[in-house]
Amino acid sequence: KTSPSRDAVRDRLLRKFPKATWVAWDPTEVRGSVEGTAVTFGAPMREVLSLGKARVILTLDRDFLSGEPGQLANAREFAATRVPRKTGAKEYAMSRLYAVESGMSLTGGQADHRLRLAPSRIVGFAVELAKFVLSKAGAPGSDALVAAVAGVQVPEGDKIDRGFLEEAAKDLLDTANKGAAVVLAGRTMPAEVHALCHAINAALGSL
Repeated sequence: KTSPSRDAVRDRLLRKFPKATWVAWDPTEVRGSVEGTAVTFGAPMREVLSLGKARVILTLDRDFLSGEPGQLANAREFAATRVPRKTGAKEYAMSRLYAVESGMSLTGGQADHRLRLAPSRIVGFAVELAKFVLSKAGAPGSDALVAAVAGVQVPEGDKIDRGFLEEAAKDLLDTANKGAAVVLAGRTMPAEVHALCHAINAALGSL
């Protein structure tokens, strides 16, 4: 973010106090998604969604239809996958949306399957999902990745809905959805969850 007025004030201040250090901090900036790419890919990046061919989407507290800058493009692409259509003898099924979220969102309202969880429990869900998907997908180094970035254990007695998790995971892993299944983490999720989602998407061929 830039501001000529702010930069001018900064330059004047630093000329007057040459030993001072200028530190910029944006309290509204969300770093989890960028830091998650650095963990997975070795460099900070910003993701751009392309949902026009998605057959299965699983969101972790992410309202991609209304809560982010690309929401209009996301909504148009997602809507295009929700219309059952026939071409000759072929019939194309609608996409499926799984939403795991802490509060009702527009994306959650459109979901075929929705699971309500507290934000802290969504992190545990992400860890368990990554363990299941990466082990089934046979992703190289998946165990090490989960151990490295997930430093989160599901608290004892904090039961994850295994039925929901495994059915969603099997849908993601279905060979018919190869390269067309994606897991998305929201702005409130920590870098570790974003990193796990990128690892899952890599294993699914959906980067």
